[in-house]
Parts: sequence; structure tokens; C-alpha cells
Amino acid sequence: MNVFKKSLAVSLAIIITLGLSGCMFQSNKKIMLEHLETKYGKKFEVWHVSKSGYFPWGGTPFMDCYPKDGNPETDHVKVEMSPDKTHIKDGYFGILIREDVEADVLAYLSDFSLPMKVYYGRSDYYDNIFDGTKTYADYKEWDNEGSGFTKRLDVTFAVPMDGTDPSKKEEYADQIFDKLEQNGFYSSITVRFYPSEVFEKITRANFIDLYKVRYEYALFSKIINR
Repeated sequence: MNVFKKSLAVSLAIIITLGLSGCMFQSNKKIMLEHLETKYGKKFEVWHVSKSGYFPWGGTPFMDCYPKDGNPETDHVKVEMSPDKTHIKDGYFGILIREDVEADVLAYLSDFSLPMKVYYGRSDYYDNIFDGTKTYADYKEWDNEGSGFTKRLDVTFAVPMDGTDPSKKEEYADQIFDKLEQNGFYSSITVRFYPSEVFEKITRANFIDLYKVRYEYALFSKIINR
């Protein structure tokens, strides 16, 4: 009988814990989703809500989603909420400005003869003042005025390997680093040399998957700090 009672108590505890977890996740989802939709004035599709830690209490709630008018493969948005639910941060602003970031980089390197593709490869968290009404120009002005926090923009270059002098790959990468640093582009930069047949197939949608595949390529990275 004692064994039965103990088993029943454990089962009830598990059921209650799972019930509390489900209610908590739904509550967190509602709060984070409302924050996101109010901030950017659009609807988002949620595919995952969870939190750090192993218990229903404590831990940092987070949510993975994408804008309903966007692409789930390229527009992944991470949202994080403080355990006391007083502060929410998200990375959607990075998606809004990424094409401007990439155009900025290519403008700095307009005198380079090598073909290249540039991707702002990470949707990071941004200050909450950057909502759906703000632009990349607003961000740069805020950053240049000395906000007390400088975000490094994580940018990756894809360059075709074939036809490039193997002995000069590092030299080419250094020229890219130097040019961006001269223009005050403070960032984490990676230059990857791909075989031409791979380079031609690279798009924003498959870039991350190709990034993980090992080819016989050369890779050079540098962090440019202010």
C-alpha cells in the first residue's frame, strides 16, 4: 500500500508540474508575442516556447518565431524575457536592417574586383528603442553618438575560390578587414573562400546550411573593435 501511495504521489506531482509548465509557457508566449506585435506592428508565427533550466519556476523564458509575412528559413526571430517578466528583448530589428548593413559593406568594398556575397548572418538582440519605426540610419546615429554600448555586426563574406591565387587568399581577406576598419565598420567579420560551383548556389536561404558543410575552403576571421 505504501508503495502504491508513493507511486500515486509521484504521478500526481508530475501531472501537476507538467500542467503548471504548460500554463506558464502559454502565459510567457502571450506576453512575448504581444510585445513583439505591438513593437513592430505585424503578426508573428511562433514555433517554439521554452525557458532555461529544468524546473517550472525560475529560468529565462525564450521564444522562437518568424514574421507571418516572412520566410521561416531566413527570418528566424529569437525573443527573450527576464524571469520577472519586466524586460523583453528580441532580434527582429536585425532582420529589418540586414540588407542595409550588407549594402553598406559592399559600398565600402566597391573598388574590389573579386566577386563576393555578403550576409549579415546573425539576428542579435537590440536595444528596445529600435522598433518598427526605426531604420539602419537611426541605429548608426545612435551608435556613433556614444550610446555606451557598441554592437558588433556579424558579417560573413562568401568569395569564389577558383581563379583566386591560393597564396593570396589571406592577403585578400586582410584587405577586406583593413578597408572595413578604415571606414569605422566595427564588426565580427568572416571571409570564406568556396569552390565556384558552391559559391554560385549560395543564397540567404541556404547560407547557414552551407556554412556548416566542410568544403576545401579557406576561412579567415577578425573582430574589429572600436
